[in-house]
Amino acid sequence: MNVKIFRLMLCVFFSLSVALLSGCERMRDMGMTDEMVTPSDETTMPTLKVGLIHPYPNYTSFGKGAELAQAEINAAGGVLGMQVEFVYKEEVTATVAQDAAALAELEGVVAILGPLFSSHAVKVGPVINIPVLLGATRAEVTADATDPNDFMFLIAGSNVLQAELLAKVVVDQLNKKTAAMIWQNMDVYSEGFVQSFKASFENLAGA
Repeated sequence: MNVKIFRLMLCVFFSLSVALLSGCERMRDMGMTDEMVTPSDETTMPTLKVGLIHPYPNYTSFGKGAELAQAEINAAGGVLGMQVEFVYKEEVTATVAQDAAALAELEGVVAILGPLFSSHAVKVGPVINIPVLLGATRAEVTADATDPNDFMFLIAGSNVLQAELLAKVVVDQLNKKTAAMIWQNMDVYSEGFVQSFKASFENLAGA
């Protein structure tokens, strides 16, 4: 992911996050106001805690991009006068929901970056009530037909968009009218991508 885009998303996201009720309540609990905090020599600059759920040491661009953005944001004065502090949780299938809940309830983060996988993101949605910027790309992780989730946000192109673009390449550039698909059964991302590709491909190829 482009670091400049990621940094911009972080700046916007952090600014919006602290304006939300949960963030504002935590700021008031810390004795702060919604106004810009101006640190002095006699005071320690407060921190804005953000969770980061990432499958280290794999897929390092997401975590390293976040760390680079954090360093640049903090060097520029932070967000609303607060330094951004990451609280890390390793992205593990068996504990991702509990870890996300712990970040919000025990660590007091105002927002979470990650998880990276769609199969993990669908587990986080039902247990979280703070903004979550996902590395996952299946569009349905942000909501389903019966339970929309206003706290989950995609920051990468969804698999619907990816599948649509791939279908256009196959039909328009490769001039193919048939395609075979292989997917990982019971995997949220894989199954969603195949479904989206099938719909786009059949629409373009007239199958």
